[in-house]
Amino acid sequence: MNGADSTYVATAQNPLVGPAPIVGRLVFDHYVLRFESEQITFEIPYSELKLLLEKGDDEEILTFEHTKETGWIIRTLDLEATRNHAFITTNHLRLQWKKLTGRNNLRRAIIATCIFLAAFMLIGLVMSWVGGRMVIHLVNQIAPEKEKSLGDEAYNQYKSRLPAYDNPILMDRLTNVYAELQKGLPNTNFIFDFHLVDQELPNAGSLPGHVFVNRGLFDLVNTPEELAGVLAHEFGHIQRKHTFRLIISHEGPAFVLKTFLGNRDGVLTSIAQNSQLIVGRTFTQEYEREADDAAWDYLVAANINPRGLIDMLEKFKDEETRRELKPGMLSTHPPTSERIKRLEARWNKLPKKTGFFEFPGPGHW
Repeated sequence: MNGADSTYVATAQNPLVGPAPIVGRLVFDHYVLRFESEQITFEIPYSELKLLLEKGDDEEILTFEHTKETGWIIRTLDLEATRNHAFITTNHLRLQWKKLTGRNNLRRAIIATCIFLAAFMLIGLVMSWVGGRMVIHLVNQIAPEKEKSLGDEAYNQYKSRLPAYDNPILMDRLTNVYAELQKGLPNTNFIFDFHLVDQELPNAGSLPGHVFVNRGLFDLVNTPEELAGVLAHEFGHIQRKHTFRLIISHEGPAFVLKTFLGNRDGVLTSIAQNSQLIVGRTFTQEYEREADDAAWDYLVAANINPRGLIDMLEKFKDEETRRELKPGMLSTHPPTSERIKRLEARWNKLPKKTGFFEFPGPGHW
C-alpha cells in the first residue's frame, strides 16, 4: 500500500484479454474502483462490484468481480484496502464486507470450537486411560485372602435376596465342569463357592469367591462346554477384579490419584465402606467385553472347546427374542449379536479347532 495516494498492489484478469494476470495497482476513487498498469487502465463503478474472500496458500485474497459483461476480476492480498475511506463510506462495499467477514468469523469460531472439543475429548480419553490403569494397579494389590474375605462379607448381605435351590445333580454338573475349567484359570489356588438360585431367568452372577447360577440356566444348557463358557465368563469378572475396580472408580479420579500416590490402605477402606455397591453393582459394557475375552482365554488354556461360549450367547440371543427382552440380555451386557461377532472373529483366528477335552456323555456330567 502507498499511503499518499491510497493504492494497493493487485492483479487483474480477464479471459478476453488473456489467461495471464496483469500486475498493477488498485485505486479507490470517489465513485469508482480503478485498476492501473502499464498495459491497461480501467474503472468499475462501486455499485457493479461483487466482493469475495478467497483462500490462498497461506493468506486470504480480497477479490473484486465486475458483475457486468466486461468479466474483469481484480485480486489483492492487501486487506488494508478494506480500511480505505472510500471503501468504508460506500454502503455497497461495506455491507458485502461485513457479510463476508461475519461468515468467516463464524466459520473460524466453529473450527476453534471443534478443535477445543476434540482436544478436550482427547485429554479426557488419556485421563480415563491413565485413571483406569491406576485403578487396575490398586486393586491388584489386594491379597487373595482379603479378596475372598470381602466377597464373603458381600455374600452374607446378598444371600437373603437369593432363594437357594437344592439340587445335587446340578451342583455335580457345576463342580465337574469347574474341575476341568480350573486348569485354565490363572490362579488355581483361589477357592470358589457355587450357589444354585431358585430363579427361572437363565442367568449367572458372581462375587469374589462366589458364583451364582439360576436353575433357569440349565434349561438352556445342553453341553458341558456351554456351561463352561458361562462359568468362564463369571471367572473373568472375578479374575479381572471388576467388582473392586467398579467401587474404586466410583470414588472419583481425585481419590484414585491420591490413593495411588499415597496410602494404599485407602483401597480396602473404600471397598469396606461401599460394600453395598458389591451387592447392587452392574458392570459396564467394557467390563463385560473383558470378561468375554478372559473367558475365551481360560477355555482355550483348559483345552475346552470355546465354541460353547458362542453357542450359549446364541441361546441368550434367542431367549431375548422369545422373552422380548432388551438386546444385551440382563441390561449391562453389550448387544449379544456384537459379542457373538467378536468371539466368532477369535474363533476364525484360532489355530486349533479340534482335539479339545471330551466331557462324559449327558448321563454323566
